Amino acid sequence: AAKEAAKEAAKEAAKAVAAADREAAKAAAKASPPKTVEPALSVSAPTFSAPKFDVPKFDMPSVPKFDLPKLDAPQFDVPKVSMSELPMPPAPPPPPLPVAPKPSPSPPKKAPAPTPAPTPIVMTGKSAAELTAEAEAVLRGASTENQRLLDAATAEAASIKSAAKVEVSSLNTAARMKANEITGVADRLVSEAKGSLGSASRSQDTLLKKLEGLKASQAQTQVELDSTFFLNFGKKGELKEQINHFKQQAKATGKEAESAGKEVEKARGALEKAEAGASKEADKAKKVIADAAKEAEKLEADAAKQADKASKDGEKAAAQVTKAAEKDAAALKRAAAAAAKAEAKALS
Repeated sequence: AAKEAAKEAAKEAAKAVAAADREAAKAAAKASPPKTVEPALSVSAPTFSAPKFDVPKFDMPSVPKFDLPKLDAPQFDVPKVSMSELPMPPAPPPPPLPVAPKPSPSPPKKAPAPTPAPTPIVMTGKSAAELTAEAEAVLRGASTENQRLLDAATAEAASIKSAAKVEVSSLNTAARMKANEITGVADRLVSEAKGSLGSASRSQDTLLKKLEGLKASQAQTQVELDSTFFLNFGKKGELKEQINHFKQQAKATGKEAESAGKEVEKARGALEKAEAGASKEADKAKKVIADAAKEAEKLEADAAKQADKASKDGEKAAAQVTKAAEKDAAALKRAAAAAAKAEAKALS
């Protein structure tokens, strides 16, 4: 409100000064020719600065009556008017004489505003050191996980091979047991046949030797009988009895030896049959062993493939972990580089 009142007072004062100038100009025009009259252009009105004007408290005075002073044409003194005695114009004033516009005073140069200090950059995220450490931690963790995967793959491959080895050993053991069982019966039959043949051969040999002894005794007794005096009937009779006895024993022993020979032939046939059967059973046993070896070879080959696959899978998984970690670490390092630039800019 005070500023508005000041502005209105300034306007009223300017109007009063303008009216006084016009009245003075009219009086000067009447006193001398216009060409010698200095126009009121040389009179400068007081300037007011609205912001620095203190508005006095006054009541609007009545318009006083006063006579204009007589002025010489060359010199014109503008009467000093007190702000408290400014008259109000009775009527709207005529339009003012054309005057050359005064150049408006250039506004005062403002002092250059001080350059504000750069606002410090506040890092709301992680620092470059933290990001770098995190990248290194990612790589270390990936290296640890990589080694763990490789170790696990190696252990799995070794476990597969070990299990296959145990299975192969069990398979071979079972095959040998079955082969031994197959050949065992045949070998026992062969052994029994050999025993029977041996026993029959020994019995036959014993009987043949006995028969040979009896025949030798008979022949010797016959020689003694032939050399005995023909009139020695007692001794001849005794020798003849001995010869008959040897003949009888030799006959019986011959029969026994013949039977023993048959037994030998029978035992020999049984042995040959047992040996032929044993040979067949041995072939079966060999086939069992060969089949087991073939199966064992297949098991070992499958185990080798599985172990190789486990190793490759472990290497592939480890490579994927390393690749992902390197990608994450690269992103963290880029972020660390950006953070380092921001920190350097904040410190500059």
